[in-house]
Parts: sequence; C-alpha cells; structure tokens
Amino acid sequence: AAAQLLENGHSEVGIIVGPATSEVTRRRLKGSRTAFAAAGVIPKVVHTDFGDTASEDAIEELLKIEPRITAIITSGDNVGVGVAHRLRAMGRRVPDDVSVLSIGNTYFGRLSYPKLTAIDVHRSECSAAAVNYIADTLDGQAPPHPKLAAVSWVPGQSLRHLRNQPPTAGATRRSRVAL
Repeated sequence: AAAQLLENGHSEVGIIVGPATSEVTRRRLKGSRTAFAAAGVIPKVVHTDFGDTASEDAIEELLKIEPRITAIITSGDNVGVGVAHRLRAMGRRVPDDVSVLSIGNTYFGRLSYPKLTAIDVHRSECSAAAVNYIADTLDGQAPPHPKLAAVSWVPGQSLRHLRNQPPTAGATRRSRVAL
C-alpha cells in the first residue's frame, strides 16, 4: 500500500490502523513505515477500533495532526468507507483532495462511492490457514510452516495520481505476505 502511494506521487500521507495491541496492526504498520522511510516520508498514524463511527473520528484526528494529507491507507474497507464518507461530509473530495487506499477488497468496499482502491490480502485464504493451524495444534500435530500468500492490487476510483506519474490503476501487482 505504501509503495503504491509513493509510486503515485504522494508524500503527505496518513495511516489509519487498528488497535496498537494487534499483531496484524503492528506488522502492517512496520511494513508501511519501512517503505515510506526508504523514500524519506514520515506518515502520520492514528489507531482506531472497528466500531461504526470509529473511522470517522479517526479521520478528524488525522487531519488535525496534518491537514495537508493527500492520501490515506486504511486498515480495512469498513474503515476506508467511513473515511471517504466523513471526508465528503467535511467538503473534501475523494480522490481529488484526499486519496483513500484500503486493505481489503470486500463487497462493502466495492459498493462504496467512490469504489475503494484496495490491496486484496485474500482474507478467505488467510482465514482457512488460521483455522487449519488451530485444528492441527489442537490435534497435537505440528502445524505446517506458514506459506506466503499472494496479495494483489485492486483498482478503484479512490486513488489520485499526483505529479506526472503514470497511472497504475490497470496494472495488477502481486506480492507476498505470511499467512
């Protein structure tokens, strides 16, 4: 997600992630910060829970920290939809004023307006791997070493391309994450 924002010319970025106590949150945040740091970008970060209005509160907090943000990574489509909704209510256009890139690619994100641009982490595969890991452990078996799963780029309408960067919306990007 961070690489996509950088590739599209964004340097004033924010990240809205889940609770700081979550291992998934810590890993995603570490990866994003590493990618941004390599480009000399320091993202503004706000933690949130997953309540109905949490993302709307988080975007207000993020914009108080840095009102010039041009792009935001959200921890999930539910957060991304809430962020896009609140930005519109504040008079900011997505993606013209602020781009929103979510981690998800759920039905909810595909129905949003604008349709969220996303990184698909293939949650069904991740969920199946987690269930199999638990089942193997409970059965007294040594679970298999986690394999790397493909993640993919899902074009939407919530990402603006800054500068003279060529758009990446049509390109499919795949990378690997541990399940």
